[in-house]
Amino acid sequence: MSLFNIVNVVVTLSLMAFIWHLAHRVVRNSQQREEIVLERGRDVNVTILSMKQNGLFINNNPVIDMSLRIEEPANKKSWLVENHQETAYVIAVGSYQVGNVYQGKFDDKTNKIILVKDASGKPLLAAP
Repeated sequence: MSLFNIVNVVVTLSLMAFIWHLAHRVVRNSQQREEIVLERGRDVNVTILSMKQNGLFINNNPVIDMSLRIEEPANKKSWLVENHQETAYVIAVGSYQVGNVYQGKFDDKTNKIILVKDASGKPLLAAP
């Protein structure tokens, strides 16, 4: 094996390790932001107006495109969100139903909406 091949293998492995580290960091930061929104976000009711699977999968879990109506009971405000993407666990996909009202959290700083889910990943229905 020549010196060029050894250097090539070392550079390739180093690059792969670096990319893995960056991807892991992005996922970890995303999870931390979601936890912050769940802790500090305002309570909202989320009604699914339409949804479709867009063909994208993250960790074998489908990504669902949704149109939502957000209602903030405390301020009696509501608004529409046309493009919301939600990654749903495969076992929880059937729990997402058009017309159902779910519990959610809204973060003013990032304008991010998160559906509150139970331990199995199913969205929690809002109290009537």
